[in-house]
Amino acid sequence: MGGTSSFPWPEWNVRSDAQAAQIVLAAGVPVTLLGWNVTMRCQLRESDVERLGFESSPQTRLLSQLLAVWQRHRPRWQPKLPYLHDPLTVVALCAPELFKFHETTARVFVNGPFQGFMVPRLMDGPLVQAATEVQADKAREWIMQRLLYR
Repeated sequence: MGGTSSFPWPEWNVRSDAQAAQIVLAAGVPVTLLGWNVTMRCQLRESDVERLGFESSPQTRLLSQLLAVWQRHRPRWQPKLPYLHDPLTVVALCAPELFKFHETTARVFVNGPFQGFMVPRLMDGPLVQAATEVQADKAREWIMQRLLYR
């Protein structure tokens, strides 16, 4: 999970260790990027939280409790329902047909005032597969089906 954020600041995971991100990009292995520009399109719904609450497995009870704690303690500027940033990486691996990917070059600034910013297409760099679109409703339901599976 990393890539572009579509915001005027770098994506969290890349910013947290820009040098490691650049090493991964330059490693010569296939890389698929899934950034905020895509993951911010997929968010839990109230009906999803209710569905989780109706389940009686220990896992869904724990998840429901954790969601309730998160909702009580989230900063006021965050939405009431979480985005599915990290779960979408699993969806991209297991159900890539729910995404559109575009081959592009990518480079990360590791020093200076733009440290952590990923620059796709504008600079020479390794080729990566970058997610550009997600079928958000289908991806969210894919995640919910796995959370509710007994």
